[in-house]
Amino acid sequence: RAGWLFPSGSLWMDGYVTDRYCCDYANRNWSDFASSGPTIELDVGARLARSYTVFGFWELASLGTGDTLGGEFGGQNRGVSHHIGAGLRFSTNPDDIGMLVEVGLGYRRFDASWKNGTELAARDGLLNTRIGLGMNIRFSPQFVLSPMAMLGGGSFEKIEWAFADGSKGGAFSELSRAGQHTTASLQVGAHFDWLGSQD
Repeated sequence: RAGWLFPSGSLWMDGYVTDRYCCDYANRNWSDFASSGPTIELDVGARLARSYTVFGFWELASLGTGDTLGGEFGGQNRGVSHHIGAGLRFSTNPDDIGMLVEVGLGYRRFDASWKNGTELAARDGLLNTRIGLGMNIRFSPQFVLSPMAMLGGGSFEKIEWAFADGSKGGAFSELSRAGQHTTASLQVGAHFDWLGSQD
């Protein structure tokens, strides 16, 4: 599959003490560290009962620089996101033209780096979900084209900084906590049935 990914939501939430309350929170938005970019995905699976497909996937996204920190630390390089997991796909008409519904569950990681050597690594839990809606367009018994819109979400449970001077540190403190992020993407998949689609 090839597509375009739009990241949003927060990587984490910074906690701080206020005069009236024990603590308050400020989002560290994903858009501070990355903007949208192209994706490529590899799927391998098996069709079950004709209309259903179970599969494993690996998505690689090359993301643009962030809104806030893009110019820090000598300038930001492009970010990289990996999403690895398994999914279930349903087609209303797998042998012709039909509607597609897809759900997936996996692990996402995000890495950002800057020209002076500073790096940020965000690691997700294993419950990064996604759901997609699209079309199944079969051109031959072996070849299917699948345009799809996809929404996803999860929470980065571990954030780590590695600075140019060699020091390291986590983003989470006693007052900080994980945030909730979301993704949206537009994709076009070219899928090949090794054994063909047969009656």
